[in-house]
Amino acid sequence: MAPWWLGADHTAPTYTYACTYQSIVLHLTLTRLRTRYGLSIQRKYFTGFYRRYSGDMAELGKGEILQWVPQMTSVETQVTSLRMNEAASEMADGMADRAEVFRTHSYRLPSGARVIDAGVEVDGGIEAGLAISEMPMGCGHGPRR
Repeated sequence: MAPWWLGADHTAPTYTYACTYQSIVLHLTLTRLRTRYGLSIQRKYFTGFYRRYSGDMAELGKGEILQWVPQMTSVETQVTSLRMNEAASEMADGMADRAEVFRTHSYRLPSGARVIDAGVEVDGGIEAGLAISEMPMGCGHGPRR
C-alpha cells in the first residue's frame, strides 16, 4: 500500500481519472525533499508513473490525487497518448483565456503554431511555469475550462 502522500489505493467518488504520466514537478519536489531535508525516498518514486485523479468536484475541482504505479498498462498508454494533444490544447486555451491571471501572452505564428510567452516579453510567474511544465503531458496543473 502506497503512503498517503503518494496517492491512495482508491479514490473518492468526487474525483475523476485524468491520465497516467511522469511529473517533472513531482520529480523536482522529491529531489528537493531528499537533498534538503534528508528524507529517505525510494528510487522507484522518481522513475515510476503516477495516475492523476482530478477533483474534488464537490470543491470546484481543486483537488488532486497522485497514485504511483510502476508502469502504465497498455490501455493507459493508448488513452494517454490520445488525450495528450487534446488536453494540452485545452490547457493552452485556458491560459489564453486567463492571460492576466497567469501574466502570459499567447499568439499564433503564420504556420498556425501557438506561442505562449510566459516570461520573455511579459512578467510570467510561478503558476504559468507550473502550467507550462505539465502541458506537454496534457495532464498537469494547467488551467481547465
